[in-house]
Amino acid sequence: MNHPFITFRGVNAHLDVQFTFAHGVAASQCQVRVPPTPGIEEGGTLIFIFGGTRIEFPQCKVDRIDVARNPDGLMVWTLTILDRRWKWKECGTISGYYNVRESENANADAGIPKQIKKGTEKNVRALMKLCLEAMGEKGYSIAKVPDDIFPEVEWDYELPAQALAKLADTIKFRVVLNWRRNRVELWPDGEGQKLTTQNSMEYQITVDPPERPDQLIFAGHRMLWEQDLELEAVCRSQSDEYLPINHPAIQFKPDTQPIDGNFWWYFDPEFGNAIFDKPVTTIHGIKTLRDLAKADVYRKYRIKVPFFVQGGVKGGHKMEDLDRILPLLSSRLTTQTPIVAAKKPPKVKPPIVWGLFTRDTPSPEYWKELNDTRSKLDKDGNPPKEMSIEDGFQVDEKTGIVAFDKPRYQFGKKPGGIEVDGKTVDWPYTKPAKLFLRIGFGVRDKDTRGWIHEEIVRRSRDKKFGTQPRYVTAADAIFRTIATKSGAGTNRREYEKMAKHYLDVEERRYETRDPCAATYPGLLPIVPDGAIQQITWSIAEQGATTRVSRNREEPVLGLTYEEQRLYQQLREKLATDPKTSREADDKRVRRPA
Repeated sequence: MNHPFITFRGVNAHLDVQFTFAHGVAASQCQVRVPPTPGIEEGGTLIFIFGGTRIEFPQCKVDRIDVARNPDGLMVWTLTILDRRWKWKECGTISGYYNVRESENANADAGIPKQIKKGTEKNVRALMKLCLEAMGEKGYSIAKVPDDIFPEVEWDYELPAQALAKLADTIKFRVVLNWRRNRVELWPDGEGQKLTTQNSMEYQITVDPPERPDQLIFAGHRMLWEQDLELEAVCRSQSDEYLPINHPAIQFKPDTQPIDGNFWWYFDPEFGNAIFDKPVTTIHGIKTLRDLAKADVYRKYRIKVPFFVQGGVKGGHKMEDLDRILPLLSSRLTTQTPIVAAKKPPKVKPPIVWGLFTRDTPSPEYWKELNDTRSKLDKDGNPPKEMSIEDGFQVDEKTGIVAFDKPRYQFGKKPGGIEVDGKTVDWPYTKPAKLFLRIGFGVRDKDTRGWIHEEIVRRSRDKKFGTQPRYVTAADAIFRTIATKSGAGTNRREYEKMAKHYLDVEERRYETRDPCAATYPGLLPIVPDGAIQQITWSIAEQGATTRVSRNREEPVLGLTYEEQRLYQQLREKLATDPKTSREADDKRVRRPA
């Protein structure tokens, strides 16, 4: 009659055996009770044999020997033997910095995912390959690992097994040691063979319906826009409040008859004529009203409200409150054309001001431009050079005020002339320039003042229970809208692709996997995969059994995979937070809102 038994160097007889083989990078433990047996070797191949079944585990190691006296008064040794993953625990090293994101502030401000530096690109599959090779593994299988995910990692003499486990966690995969082929395999969590009730001694199924919400909602980074925002000339009142230059509260306007509502048509911004030198004590750095007028009039412009935001805006397109888009970004969203020879990623463009403003001598064409400024834009929406101001101004992102280094105004002509000192003359007069600020910005909700995000909804196909939605957020997914001459273009396809990835990962948490376990007589050569998470082979006086757990783990010996990873992650977080040196540097730099 065949009896189940094990072989290991130096073990001549045993009382009972139990080996729970599980997922992960930590070695599984086999406990063997033997009579006192001097001469047991520290390492070797552990083999389970029963009839024609042979299950081998090479390169095992005795972890410890516990000596105890049983109730009969006999001495019993308990061997704890580790599978070959014991070599991963403290051996090997891996260093490297991959998928390094560019850290230019302008790109970060614009909410554009940071470009990966040339020469550092490696997808998660390639990174896992580096880890496995650093672990000394050969013949491994990583074919199921996706090749379109590029996580930023920085390893500095890190244990390669822990680096591998961390990568697996990132994409919801399991590290599996296939004992039959003696190779490491990466499996999607939950994917694998099913259990059968045939010939089972015991079959347990756990009905564990997940606490699934009625719908999942993905929300990326706040939505961002780039478009032209019309400006209006402003100056400070004596109470230090910025107001349109012809506002009634600006009580130091020139004492002249206004032209088209503008009192400043005869104002010389260089000398401040027609403004009394009345002292001002309420504004720092300003001594007189004339100083105030010279500092602000035609030099300070602010985004004019109301205005309309192009593209989809939750709650309406019309912005009647400037605070709804403040603070602005410090850049646009459009990127510059990269210089191929430099091999550097494109940077976002800086803000630009364009429109109608003073020229030395207004030409006949100038007066035509007054009627339709947008007609001057080219097919890509770019203004001509003579209508553009690319420097000589500063944008205050917190207030939406643009300060110019010199006065910016335009000429006007009044039919029939204007009256100056009792005479009618056909002179051009000055009035605020017609300017537009092209810049990036987000939009706040009208009621809550929270930033607006583009939401992607995925409704559950299962029974609904009236739950609130579960929100899935990701800061690296940004929905962008860039206004063009013919409309507004978005990156919706790219955004929805990222949303699908995050929602798919989240949805796996709520899959009904029907976790189950079965116990079979004898020693069955079952191989783990993404679903078969634990196999326990037991040999006792009554015979041998094989217990298999699918999509569940039983803490028979040691910690479960999830507990192992929890403790490992906590330990690593304490030791390695932040994850990369660049992140540490970034945290020390205050980012604009």
